Amino acid sequence: MMKVLSPRSTLLLVLLSAGLLTACGRTVPTEERGGIRASTIWVDRAPDGDVGQYNSLAADSQGVPHISYYDYTAGDLKYARLNDRGEWDVEVVDEAGDVGQFTSIAIDSQDRPHIAYWDVTNDQLKYAWFDGIEWRISIIFPNHGGIFASLALDANDVAHISFIRRGTADLHYLRWEVLRDGAQPGSIVLDTGTATGPSGIGGNIHGGTSIKILPDSQQPIIAYYQASFGSLIVLAHMPGDPNSITGRYPDGWRPFVVDGGTYIGEGLNDVGEHVSLFVNAERDWHVSYYDKTFEDLKYARWDDVNSRWLTESVDTEGLVGESTSVAVICQTRPDTQGQDCRPYISYFDSTYNDLKVATRREGSSWMTFRADLSGMTGTHTSIAQVSRGRVGIAYRDFTYSGLKFLIFKPF
Repeated sequence: MMKVLSPRSTLLLVLLSAGLLTACGRTVPTEERGGIRASTIWVDRAPDGDVGQYNSLAADSQGVPHISYYDYTAGDLKYARLNDRGEWDVEVVDEAGDVGQFTSIAIDSQDRPHIAYWDVTNDQLKYAWFDGIEWRISIIFPNHGGIFASLALDANDVAHISFIRRGTADLHYLRWEVLRDGAQPGSIVLDTGTATGPSGIGGNIHGGTSIKILPDSQQPIIAYYQASFGSLIVLAHMPGDPNSITGRYPDGWRPFVVDGGTYIGEGLNDVGEHVSLFVNAERDWHVSYYDKTFEDLKYARWDDVNSRWLTESVDTEGLVGESTSVAVICQTRPDTQGQDCRPYISYFDSTYNDLKVATRREGSSWMTFRADLSGMTGTHTSIAQVSRGRVGIAYRDFTYSGLKFLIFKPF
């Protein structure tokens, strides 16, 4: 099958006025059936460099997009923000050694960015935040930690971070009152990753963590891949819940096996890598992830009425589902003024090397679309709602070794 590439037209202009983001000018419509019309713009593209890996996207209270990412060539942590002229302000945040892999960004109540990331040179978890004048940087876990880090801020701007300790493959959780300059934060081990099932496969927690804050209780919830079992696990901090008292996990943490078995063996799928978690309400949870056994994109949501996870395959066409990121976008229905909330998933199609997007209405089948077909593009995706209810996706373009940003109207 011959791949059809999208045409290139004029330069995209992104106008930011009164906090509203719109797109015009250069658009990149796909030419094959099932494509969507979207607009793309380069965020960072070094002529002789390679940038854009491990990117993380978040929007502030005005819907302005902020992106953290890794500069592979320089070994630096970088940050970009869309300014009111429709241009990306790009800066180096940390250049002390080889730093910036596994970035995760969150925006605080003053619309200032916070970034958790891995220091490769010193094998440490680091934390950078902008105080309004300059970037401040701290080492918050010095002991072989920081890979697969995920950051969320609660309503008091307290940082909650999930990450993997390299070597032992333990899942750690860390809480830090960063803006209060408190003591050096301590972490707790949530899962040792050392269990060995009847398959004989040893323990590793690998392939990603994703943390969010429950909006009512302000407690953390973490989705992660348990490689020892080949399963997707969600851990919710629910102090006082009788189901959160368990011998395997620390008290106060309630475990949910979302998908997969108790070990990798015949007849059991290996699922849960490339995990992304989105919390839409206190008990409204959504997860996108990769099914390694069948090479498919999968999705799960929590059914609170029946106290169970509902899992399903989203895209099974070829090798698809790596680099997933999920967000739920809600719009007011003009007929009833009710809320129409739909999950949107960005991910990489490894068969055709395209960026794809999947969505669906409640009770309907999944629709999948090719969003960018220009060469090999669509790895390291991160999705979020930006101004005017638009959907934004940050992702790496492998062909041109750069970071791109795509925006489209929800449908």
